[in-house]
Amino acid sequence: MADYLGIPGTTEQQSEDNPSFQSICNLWAKSDHWPLEDAVRLLLNQTPKVFAKSSKNEVNPKSFNIILDIAQNCLGHSLTAIKNPHSERGLNVEPREFVAWAKKKDFAVPAELDLALNSLGPNSLDKYGSRLRQRKTNHRERVRAIAALLWSKSPEIEISEMVNRSEILEYGCEGSSYAESVLESWVADIPRKV
Repeated sequence: MADYLGIPGTTEQQSEDNPSFQSICNLWAKSDHWPLEDAVRLLLNQTPKVFAKSSKNEVNPKSFNIILDIAQNCLGHSLTAIKNPHSERGLNVEPREFVAWAKKKDFAVPAELDLALNSLGPNSLDKYGSRLRQRKTNHRERVRAIAALLWSKSPEIEISEMVNRSEILEYGCEGSSYAESVLESWVADIPRKV
């Protein structure tokens, strides 16, 4: 199976079920999004959950939980995530953005992971960063337009209620997670008649 996926083991004695970490990074780098938990695992030189034989295989569950908590606390601010539409497993992150976030937060990024992402071609992090800024700007404008429309029909809606409405989260943010305070800042200056 490993040969089929293009992730051969590093030695002849390794079984097909134990591909090298570099091979896993090369395979995972091809994905558009990673579950947040798998991104943290890769950052800690661990294999994604699908490769784990049991949850007890995590090298250091405390480190995993700490970094996962930090990442979750950064969601909507310095790290963007989207809800996985095909799974209830949680949030997904874009690989390049996650690695850039980890470097910005001074987390060590495994060389294998860096190599795998950089080998994909000319998509530099600078180019990716401008795409992220554009996506955030588009979300901001969508959220503002939806909020203005909803307030024109129901001006009594409070800001805190507005930013949690399904219309805002689904259509304005397109499934991306932003902190409530960020969304509130986007709509705070929209005029409404109370």
